[in-house]
Amino acid sequence: MAALEDTGIHVRWLRADGTVNQPEPEPGTVVQVERMPVALDPASFDGLPSDSWVIRPTGLHWVARTGGGTAGMLARLSSKARRGAQLGLRSLAQLECHHSHPVDVVEFEAWSQLYKAQVERMTHGRDYASMFRDETIASDSPFHLVTWRAGAALVAGILYRLDLERDALVARFGAVATDRRDAELPRGMYLTLAQVAHDLGLEWLSLGNDANFYGTATSPGLAAFKLRLGFTPVPSVAMGNSACRTVADRVLDFSGMTPPVLRFAYTSVPTRRDAPDSFVDGPDRLELVSTAPRGFTDAVLSSLPVHRAIPV
Repeated sequence: MAALEDTGIHVRWLRADGTVNQPEPEPGTVVQVERMPVALDPASFDGLPSDSWVIRPTGLHWVARTGGGTAGMLARLSSKARRGAQLGLRSLAQLECHHSHPVDVVEFEAWSQLYKAQVERMTHGRDYASMFRDETIASDSPFHLVTWRAGAALVAGILYRLDLERDALVARFGAVATDRRDAELPRGMYLTLAQVAHDLGLEWLSLGNDANFYGTATSPGLAAFKLRLGFTPVPSVAMGNSACRTVADRVLDFSGMTPPVLRFAYTSVPTRRDAPDSFVDGPDRLELVSTAPRGFTDAVLSSLPVHRAIPV
C-alpha cells in the first residue's frame, strides 16, 4: 500500500493545469495535484492557491533504530509510553510463543481470522493479509509469522520479513484478539521485534508501509501511536518502494474522514531519498501536518507534538 488511492478511498484529482476529472467536488474527497517524483523542490509549487496545500510523499515507512534491542528502545521512550510497552511485554511473557518460517499454513489461517476481525472494526479497513495469502504462505516466502497463545487460544500475532539490502526487519501485519486489546500487546510485539532485529545485527525496525493520509483508510490514532512508540516516518521510497510519489493536496471537507487528518510533509528538497538516515537524524525530517475543523480538539490532537495545523 503506497498511496491513498490504493486503499479504496475515492480521490478527486485536480490536474496540474487546474482542470478536474469531475465537474463538481464530491463530499469526502481530496483534491490532489501530482508532480513528477523528481520535482521535489517546493518552489515548483509556488502557483498553489493557499497555504492549505501539503507537499508530501504518498507512502511512509515508520522506522526506528534497533540499538540496544528491546531495552534500548524502552530507554528512549517517554515514561508513560515506557509503562505501556512494559505492560505489553509482560502480557506476552505470560503466553506461549510460536515462530514459523516458512509460514506455517495452519497457524496463518488461525491468525488471519484475528486479522480479519480487526479489519472489520475499521471504517475503511481492507483485509490485505487475505489479498497476499498465497505470497505469504509460499514455500519460498520471505515472511516469518510469530504468534502467541494462551493454551489453545490464539491471542496475537505478527508477520515480518527481513530486508537485508536496507539493513531492516520490516513488520507487515499485526493482529490482537478483541478481548486482549487492553493488554498493550501491539507495543509488546513491536518491542519484541526490536530485539530480533538487534540480535540479527540489523540497524532498522520498520512498522511497514502506510498511505501518508491518516483519517481515511487508517486512523489518526495510529500515527499518534507510532510517534509515541518512538518511530519516525520516512518516505517509503527510502525503504525501496518505487511506487512512492510526490503530490500536493488539500482537504476540502471531512465527509467520510476522521479528523484530525494527519499527513507528513516535505519541508525542503531531500538531500537523498535512497536511505532513511537523513529523514530520521538529518535535515530531511518530515513535518507533521494536521487538518481539522476550526475549533476541533480531541485526545489524538492533544497528544501530538508541536506541528503545523491547518483549520478548514
